Amino acid sequence: MLTMRSVVSDRAGTLSRPQSGKDEREPMIASHANRDVQGFLRSRGIDTLPESLARILQAVVENLRQIVRVEPGGGIPRAEREALRAVGFTFEEEDLGANDPVARAAAEMTALLATSLTAKQAAEGMGVDPSRVRQRLADRTLYGVLWKHRWMLPLFQFHKGTSLPGLDRVLPELPTDLSPIAVERWFLRPSPDLHSEELGRELSPREWLLAGLPPEKPARIARHL
Repeated sequence: MLTMRSVVSDRAGTLSRPQSGKDEREPMIASHANRDVQGFLRSRGIDTLPESLARILQAVVENLRQIVRVEPGGGIPRAEREALRAVGFTFEEEDLGANDPVARAAAEMTALLATSLTAKQAAEGMGVDPSRVRQRLADRTLYGVLWKHRWMLPLFQFHKGTSLPGLDRVLPELPTDLSPIAVERWFLRPSPDLHSEELGRELSPREWLLAGLPPEKPARIARHL
C-alpha cells in the first residue's frame, strides 16, 4: 500500500519511490511520545527518563520470568497429561493480559525502583552522611533493594525526606525472605489489626507510624508475616 509519503514527484514531473518504506514521521512521533511520557512521570514526582524506565522494566521482567515461568505441564508424565486433557485440562500457556501476575509484578517492581532514592539522596534528605544510611541498611532500620550494584531505598519508608517515626522498631521484625513488592504492599495497605478509634478506620502501617501511634503494634504484626 502506498502512503502519502511513499510516492514523491521529482523535478521532471515523474514519480519516484524512496529507498526505504519507513515513515519519515516515526522519529518525530516517538520524540513527542517520549516527551509526553516524561511529562506524565515528572507530574508524579518521577524524574526517571522513559528510556531508563524501559531498561528497568526489561531487566525486571527477565528476572521475574526466570523465577516464575515454568513449562506448562512440566513435571507431569505424558500419559497423565493426556488423561487430564481428555477431561478438559489444558497445558497451553494462556495470555492473561492485565491479569498476568508476572506482568503486574514487573510493573510494580519497575515503579518501586523508578521512584526509589539512592543512598546519597536518602542521606541528603535526612541530613546525614551516606555512610550512616549504609549503616542503617545493614542494621535493617532502613529498607533497601540492591539493584545493579547499588542500594535503592523505596519511598514508602520516608515522609518529607526523612524516615518514618518508629520505622527502626518495625523494619527489623520483617521476615528477610519477603520480596520488595510484598514489603511495599504491606506498608501501604490498610490492616484490620491497625484500626484507629480516633480516625474511625483501618490504617496502613505507614499511616499508623505517620500518625505517631506506638510502633510496637505494626512491629508485632510484621514479626508474624
